[in-house]
Amino acid sequence: MLLTEDVKQVLKNNYKIDFYNRGYLGDKIKIYEATVGKNEFSKLLWKINMIRNDLSHTRIDKLFYKKQDLSLRETKEVLLTDLFTQMINHGEPSLKVNSK
Repeated sequence: MLLTEDVKQVLKNNYKIDFYNRGYLGDKIKIYEATVGKNEFSKLLWKINMIRNDLSHTRIDKLFYKKQDLSLRETKEVLLTDLFTQMINHGEPSLKVNSK
């Protein structure tokens, strides 16, 4: 997805994003929300981002999804089912954003 100047202005006014260094999942989610809007899929992406942050900061005692321990296979299945359901409902979004 190519960022138009209008989208860049909306993002600049509402979010702190470095357009030339979008290595963070949170920045990509913000761009998705600015272009598509907040929806169930973006809420799920934020939950996944929080889990990713907990993993990267070794907070493994806090790995929960929908109040269930992520070490359980059933919880992982629920997370993946929710992710794929949202991808089907909202179309598979491309979070890769190209800039000029």
